[in-house]
Amino acid sequence: MSIVENAQNSMLSRQEAKPHLKRKDWPGLVYLAVHFSMVGGTGCLVYLATGTGWIAPAIVLHGLILSTLFHPLHECTHGTPFRTRWLNEAVLQILGFIYIWPGLLFRYDHAVHHSFTQLKGKDTEMALPTPRNLGDYLIYVSGLTHHWRNFGWLFRHSMGRILPEDAAYVPSSELPKIFLEARVMLAGYVLILLAGIVSGYWWVPIIYYFLPRFLGEPLVRFFRVAEHVGMEETRDENSIDMRRNTRTTLTNPLIQLLTWNMGFHGEHHVYPSAPFHQLPALHKKIGHNLHVAKGGYLWVHWDVIRNHLDGFSLQPTGRLKAL
Repeated sequence: MSIVENAQNSMLSRQEAKPHLKRKDWPGLVYLAVHFSMVGGTGCLVYLATGTGWIAPAIVLHGLILSTLFHPLHECTHGTPFRTRWLNEAVLQILGFIYIWPGLLFRYDHAVHHSFTQLKGKDTEMALPTPRNLGDYLIYVSGLTHHWRNFGWLFRHSMGRILPEDAAYVPSSELPKIFLEARVMLAGYVLILLAGIVSGYWWVPIIYYFLPRFLGEPLVRFFRVAEHVGMEETRDENSIDMRRNTRTTLTNPLIQLLTWNMGFHGEHHVYPSAPFHQLPALHKKIGHNLHVAKGGYLWVHWDVIRNHLDGFSLQPTGRLKAL
C-alpha cells in the first residue's frame, strides 16, 4: 500500500471519500472564465494607463493576475479540473504556453514531487531545503531561478537534448512529445514578437504579456513557499508523512479563487485526484488531521523567515532549486 493510500485510509473510508473525487466540467470552465476575465480586466487597465503615471502599477497588477494562471495549469497536470479528457489536455497546453512552463514536462516533474514530498535528493520541487538563509529566500521568491530553469528547458529540449536528472522521470517514449512541446512553444513566442515588430507595435507584446509575466512571478513563488517550506524534511522514503511535510494555509476568498483552492494543500496531497472545487469540503472532514496555518500567507512567511532560515545573511548558500 502506498504512502498516499495509507494517509487516505487513516482519514476517510473509500465510501466517504468517493463524493469528493468526482470530476465535472462546469466548475473548471466557470473558474477559467472568471480567471481569464480578470486577466482581461487588468489588461484593460494597462491600456487605460498607457501614457500616464499609472502604467507601472497597472503592468505589475496585470502580471500578478496573469502569473496566477499557474494554478489551473497545476490542476491540469493532475487531470482533475475537467471530466472531459481532451478539454483537460487542451487547457494544459494553452496554459503551459501562456505561463511559459511546458505542461507535459511539468506533469512528469510534478508526479515525482507527490511521490517523494520533502524527501531530500528525490523531491523535484523541494523549495528552500535546510540549510537556507534570507538570501536564498529572496532569490527564490524573486522567480529568477524559475525563469532560468524554464528557458533552459525550452532551448535545450527544442534541440532534442535533455538533462540526465530530467530524463530520470520522463519516460523515453515521451521524449519526442517533450521536444515537440518545447519547439512549438518557442516558435509561438518568436511569432508573437515578430508580429509586434512587423506591425510597428513592438511594445504591445512587451507591456501586455512578457514584462507582466516576469514581474508577476514572485506572487506564485510567495504562494509556493507556504506549501512545504519549514515543514518536515526527510531522507527516508518510508517516513514521508503528509500530515507533517505539507501545510494548509487558510486565506480569503479572493486568494482562494486565484489559487484554485491550493491553500488547502495538505488536502490536495492526501487526495491528489480530488478536483480543486472539492478541497474546501475535504478540509472540513480531514483538516483536523493536517497542519493548518490559520494566520494566512503573511504569517506563514514570517514564521519561515524566523524559524526555518539559517540567519538573515543576504549571501546565498549555494545553487537553488528552481521551481
